[in-house]
Amino acid sequence: MYNKLVEIDPEYAKELHPNNLQYVIRAIEVKIVTGKSKRDFRTDKKLKYETLYLTPYSWDREYLYNRINLRVQIMFDEWLVEEVEKLREKYSDDTPGLQTIGYIEVVDYLKGNTTLEECIALVQQHNRNYAKRQLTWFGKYNKYINM
Repeated sequence: MYNKLVEIDPEYAKELHPNNLQYVIRAIEVKIVTGKSKRDFRTDKKLKYETLYLTPYSWDREYLYNRINLRVQIMFDEWLVEEVEKLREKYSDDTPGLQTIGYIEVVDYLKGNTTLEECIALVQQHNRNYAKRQLTWFGKYNKYINM
């Protein structure tokens, strides 16, 4: 698939890893359907319209991280491991949905590669990392949300 992308859109292919099959396939689809490279669809990141950003986040990172840790613990206490067990009965471990935060760590635990405590700690850490990325993204709109 990657070789096909190199053939029809060599410049965009340079931006992708050959093993990133989902992105490679999408790039091929876009090129075939539109005749344009995915690079042609990039737009200026300036806001085109006035936008109101609402977030429940109070900009207290310690509070946020404590809430994340608590939420993850509740997920484990109430349903997460059981849900992953049921999903693994229907789907393979490399199904995209089982490759997301929380699920991938529980799959690893169910395979015996980590303890439950390690698994919970990893899910908490990965969720905190994700929250940090979201805050970074919101940061570029600081002038709109810090009043």
